Amino acid sequence: MKLIERFCWVFFAACALVECHWVLHYGIKAAGWKEPDANGWASWVQAVGSIFAIAGACGIAIYQRFDERRVRAEEQTRSDMIAARICHKVATDACLVLYNIAKKFEERLVDASIHIGAERIEDVQFSLRTLARKELAADLYSLLLELQREVAYTLTDVRRESPLDPDTHAEVCRKSRARHKKGKIIRDAIGKIAAEYGVSSI
Repeated sequence: MKLIERFCWVFFAACALVECHWVLHYGIKAAGWKEPDANGWASWVQAVGSIFAIAGACGIAIYQRFDERRVRAEEQTRSDMIAARICHKVATDACLVLYNIAKKFEERLVDASIHIGAERIEDVQFSLRTLARKELAADLYSLLLELQREVAYTLTDVRRESPLDPDTHAEVCRKSRARHKKGKIIRDAIGKIAAEYGVSSI
């Protein structure tokens, strides 16, 4: 592709030189000046050709730089769109896990089933940590950190080995519901960011 572009530039430059020769020829005749001999024409063409060559080289460099910036911008937009899609998927999984854990606490299902839930939380936490290491937009990164904090607090409550007294249990239930609610808010915020990148369905 680059080779074709350069060939086109050379072709247009050659056409411009020919056109310039005829403009000079008729311009000199119209002004009533003495027409240059063969050596004179060679000097004129060489001088004008040098100018066009410099202008063409500058034009090619400017065009290539502009094209490279455009390609980089498109790649960055595509990367941000994919990142937003993945972040929303992980946030949705996190909300589901937070909901299930909150429900288990409210129903006092603090048994083997909640430890299975702990494994799901660990999976989500791993996904969040992996995403946090990527180059993400600042708004996505901030939201992921908030969600990661809520997941970590929930995992701490799940890993409690001693039975909970009624007051502590009530407090854990309240916090679990609040974390699930916060998780939904973060998920929806990530969804809005994804929509801004043109992700219609996630």
